[in-house]
Amino acid sequence: MNTPTAEPIWHGYTPTDIDHLARKALAADRWRAGDTDERLAAIRFAIVEHLCTTDTTPTRHDLVAIGLRASDSHVQHEMHHHGWDRQDLGAGRGAMPNFQRYWTTSPTPSPEKQVVEKLARTQIWAQLTPREQQAIVAMAETGDYRLAGQALSLDANAYGNLLSAARRRFLACWHEGEEPSRLWRMTKRTSSLDGTCRGVPRLRASQVETMRLRRSDGATLREIGQEWGVAISTVSRYLRGDVIPVPDPARSAA
Repeated sequence: MNTPTAEPIWHGYTPTDIDHLARKALAADRWRAGDTDERLAAIRFAIVEHLCTTDTTPTRHDLVAIGLRASDSHVQHEMHHHGWDRQDLGAGRGAMPNFQRYWTTSPTPSPEKQVVEKLARTQIWAQLTPREQQAIVAMAETGDYRLAGQALSLDANAYGNLLSAARRRFLACWHEGEEPSRLWRMTKRTSSLDGTCRGVPRLRASQVETMRLRRSDGATLREIGQEWGVAISTVSRYLRGDVIPVPDPARSAA
């Protein structure tokens, strides 16, 4: 590190003079908190800047006053940056409302994902065959494999194959030439809207609620299945919500 020299540079002031005046201003300023080295650097800079820009020779008192103002400005800037309220220093760091709002408010999520996905779906839809588009629309409108197949005059097996082909083509387009990922998890539409689940009549909502109460009382799936005459796997699917029970018939008015 170079030490200040005694050779006059600006208006007769040497680097040694500037360092002395800067330290004098630092000792006289009203601030005792914060980084002392940073305040001293700010004071030195202000004094040198004034000496470089003024046409008249300033007094030592003038330069100390300039250093004090520079120290004030530096500290106030740092206080603002760290959320101090200059009207209530006792409130501590981070007390200013805007500081709290900035650092505690969750950032606004980027719209990029929604925009990209919407655009990609639109572009991929045009890549599907008309029949594949019909298969997807039929499932969206009916929510049921059997009814969707009937809408396209297909049996359940043929409709399932068509829908699977549409999904695979969608994935291939989504990955744009990369190796497509595996198909997503199988849909949970295991029940039909005609009141059956895999050909077996579905339970009513009140029955499933009774099952849940028995389960919360400590009954095992096997015990519940034996009580209702259904398989353990069926009980599990109802309790997990994989199978939707049939609504209870409305009671007639008395």
